Amino acid sequence: MSINSTARKIALAAALIVSHGASAQDADAQAETGLEDIVVTAQRREERLQDVPISVTAVTGDSLARSGVTDTRQLTQSIPSVVFSRVNGSFQPYIRGVGTRNANIGDESNVSLYIDGVYQPVMSSLGFDLVNVDRIEVLRGPQGTLFGRNSTGGLINIITPDPTETLSGRIVARAGSYGEKSLQGYISTGIVPGISIDLTGSAAGDTGFVKDLVNGGYRGDRSSEVARLKVLIEPSNMFRAVLTGNYVRFEDGSSLSEQPFLGNSTGVRPPVPIIAREPWQTAIDAASNAKSKTYSASLQTRWRLGGIDLETTSAYIDSTSLTVTDNDATPKPIGSVRAPQSSYYVENEIRALSTGGDSFSWIVGAFQFAGRGSFDGLESYANGSLVSRTFTRQEVVSYAGFGEGTLRLGENLSLIAGARYSWEKRNYEAGNGTLTLVPFRESSNDKVTYRVSTQYKFGPSANVYASYSRGFKSGVYNGFASTAAAAVPTRPETLDSLEIGFKSDPFNWLRVNGSLFHYDYTDIQ
Repeated sequence: MSINSTARKIALAAALIVSHGASAQDADAQAETGLEDIVVTAQRREERLQDVPISVTAVTGDSLARSGVTDTRQLTQSIPSVVFSRVNGSFQPYIRGVGTRNANIGDESNVSLYIDGVYQPVMSSLGFDLVNVDRIEVLRGPQGTLFGRNSTGGLINIITPDPTETLSGRIVARAGSYGEKSLQGYISTGIVPGISIDLTGSAAGDTGFVKDLVNGGYRGDRSSEVARLKVLIEPSNMFRAVLTGNYVRFEDGSSLSEQPFLGNSTGVRPPVPIIAREPWQTAIDAASNAKSKTYSASLQTRWRLGGIDLETTSAYIDSTSLTVTDNDATPKPIGSVRAPQSSYYVENEIRALSTGGDSFSWIVGAFQFAGRGSFDGLESYANGSLVSRTFTRQEVVSYAGFGEGTLRLGENLSLIAGARYSWEKRNYEAGNGTLTLVPFRESSNDKVTYRVSTQYKFGPSANVYASYSRGFKSGVYNGFASTAAAAVPTRPETLDSLEIGFKSDPFNWLRVNGSLFHYDYTDIQ
């Protein structure tokens, strides 16, 4: 449930936009063509959306705003084949039906989410407000070659604008029913020649819209805060660096203000309590909620070295969260769970890619990823009393090397081939009722994944493509296991995809893209 999913909500919004030095040429050009020509980085270099032989959807920030999409969960509304589900405090994106229902700490989604190309590994931190977004790119199918983490289902890359030297800004205030209030804005400007900054912020909240049948009033209140600082250092066209700091706080009890499915619950026994049966109702005793805080910092650089660009990405992510759930979904204190989590991750990537218009282009790189996620005293309650407290920790270390090349045979035909070798080790520790963690298991996996593709262009406005690709996700542990016998890793999952598609702009006001795909999914986790 989301406050924006109820048709009864009424909202008013006001915006103030400030821009100096802007030009209307881009808007005039778009008005003449009728279709927006979006540039994407689906293959780690800037290309026209219609030229990329991948099933990719790109949505601009302005389009999202016009559609009323304000957070990641609402991407379901505007991007085909994308569904953002939620289990307790974990947000789980699906693409073409591929996703995960796991909510284990230390596990990762098999649809990878990136912010400005930086991988976001913590599932409890994937739900956040979209503020000052340039565009969102969604790649369907396994991504086993170019991007930092292997993913079997696809990836979502949220791209924010870089700072500008000219002064620009925007402030948007919003108010609606159920106590909804929000204020967001940004300001971008140059500091000295070659250095610009962008400061973005948002604060939002509401009083909830799920009717509480036990205590009266409403449950499921929501509040969030977003702060982002980007610093662009570009002394010349030969070097650029972008330093980014992010803070996100998200609290939302709407999906945990639950009710028994069709009235089935262990709590439905004499004396029969109040049972919530209608939509937007709940009758529970636990103060259910889900909240998280995430701090992150990243540095991205690019050097232009003749016919080669050398790019690096380094990032640190620190996250904490707390989820409280009422397991029986009734007013009786039969069962509840309190799950505090903490995690940190470090990632580094280096890429070298060719530039220019040669008939053969290439990219090679290496990726490192490490960190851990912990349940910091997972507490289970029965009949109002503490039954167990479990401490678990899952650590991961991963290395990968990758490369891909594109051979252009004339002006119309292109052949693409790429591969990645990944090695990954996981360690699982646990302790029941104590902070002393005992190492239970250690496992490692390695895999070669690949992509081969061909594309034929009939002209600047139409092309067809075919591809075969493989994605991989290493085996993970059950983060709720507190005994050695239960600490058994899953097998790695793989997904092989065969896809045929076309992209066309038959008229300057009409765009028609389509694809057919076949998935062979093995060892679904």
